[in-house]
Amino acid sequence: MAWIFFSLLAAFIWAVANIVDKHVLSKYKVQPVVFVFIISAIGFIIGLLFLLFNQIEFSMLLLIGLINGMIYPSANMLYFKAIKLEEVSRVVPWFAISPLLVVVGATIFLNEILTASQYQGVAILIIGLFLIAVKKGFRVKPNKWMLYILFSSLLNAFGFLLEKYLLNSLSLFHLFAVIEIGAFMGFLPYLFFYWPTIKKTFNQNRGAVKIIALNEAMGIMATFSMLVAIAIGLVSLVSVLGSMQYLFLLILALVVSIAYPKILKEELQGGVIALKAIAIVLIITGIYLIT
Repeated sequence: MAWIFFSLLAAFIWAVANIVDKHVLSKYKVQPVVFVFIISAIGFIIGLLFLLFNQIEFSMLLLIGLINGMIYPSANMLYFKAIKLEEVSRVVPWFAISPLLVVVGATIFLNEILTASQYQGVAILIIGLFLIAVKKGFRVKPNKWMLYILFSSLLNAFGFLLEKYLLNSLSLFHLFAVIEIGAFMGFLPYLFFYWPTIKKTFNQNRGAVKIIALNEAMGIMATFSMLVAIAIGLVSLVSVLGSMQYLFLLILALVVSIAYPKILKEELQGGVIALKAIAIVLIITGIYLIT
């Protein structure tokens, strides 16, 4: 059951990173593309170091891993385009689509057949994760941002499935290295277009850049932890447990809002509290059925 630990560890680290990202975005008004650039650049350096200290023979599978890494910057940029068009509280719940796509894709392409109770647990857990992210004022209104989230979820789900397939033949460390290098290569078109914005931020807001760098390095640790979980567990279940990030995010947001209300304020009133309570019960039930 080590895959459970690494899945939840990745989810927790990502939740912490989300809190810091939100604080930096609000306080320093840094453009989202700067975050994607920094995590891509740090990942590139780490990927090169992994290759230097691990003997590697280049193959077609490694090339596929490199291409797989190149899709992640686009998935991140689609997410940021969505939150520019709509409030993040209304965008985040729709990311429950991604683990659902992974479960379906793993059944079709990787022959990962779960038990009936596990499928029930997946469904219940995804519903709970959706509800945990819902905030006051949530509404369903078809819009362009939903397309961005759909494509972002498709790219993330495709990446998870491809990683599981590649890990059947490749070393964990080699795949991690080429994914991180590929992510930087995938960001290069955005770097060309947004370079003036990135350069301005580095020149005028170095304090924010340092915070972002530490935070995104932590995010890369979460990526590695998730890759470990995918290597030793069923990718369908790993992706669902990885979405526990939303529950951790809620808990951390509550703690921070109580201790440091000037940094973050989580509003929980009336029906929203009841909804969160129901969501937590569903999440616990789902985890029990899955494991």
